[in-house]
Amino acid sequence: MSGIANQVRTGFVEYIDELKKNADGEISLTLTKFNTREVTPYVAKPIEEITSLDYQPGGMTALYDAIANTIKRVESEVDSNTNVITVIMTDGQENSSREATEEDVNALITAKQKGNWTFVFLGADQDAWATASRLGMYAGNVVSYDSAAHTNTMSSLASATITRTQNATSGLRSTDTYFADAGQSEDDYKNKDNSTT
Repeated sequence: MSGIANQVRTGFVEYIDELKKNADGEISLTLTKFNTREVTPYVAKPIEEITSLDYQPGGMTALYDAIANTIKRVESEVDSNTNVITVIMTDGQENSSREATEEDVNALITAKQKGNWTFVFLGADQDAWATASRLGMYAGNVVSYDSAAHTNTMSSLASATITRTQNATSGLRSTDTYFADAGQSEDDYKNKDNSTT
């Protein structure tokens, strides 16, 4: 995402700001940044305390390690009644994980989705549905987009996340229709502006 690093930083802040203004209930956020290695600057930090994103792209893509280790970090911080939304955003294919395999990640995601964890996959400049499917994620929670449409994608993500948090108090569990739950049609998040397919 080196070509759109500023858009990534800006989009993240706009996403957080939308959640602060419109989401219901208490929200905490865990952030894992990854390239050849992963860094987790904060775990379960109250969203009110988040104001910016320190992000500089580079390196390779330890996607499996980042997902598996983030799941483990978050599960140690939440109880079984907590609704968890895990958003994975990448413009690269897995090529440098040393700990977790595709099968490991699939098993973790599949188990968590039986409870109250929802996994969302945003894949820039790639076939995101193929990657997400191999990892056990639901197609209705996946966006494959052109990196030039990053702002539109983050706006769709914000709308869907706000809807999800507003409905969380009704006891919703994991969803396989993350974007449709927010009233977005398939064309809204797989359209010519957001999609590579």
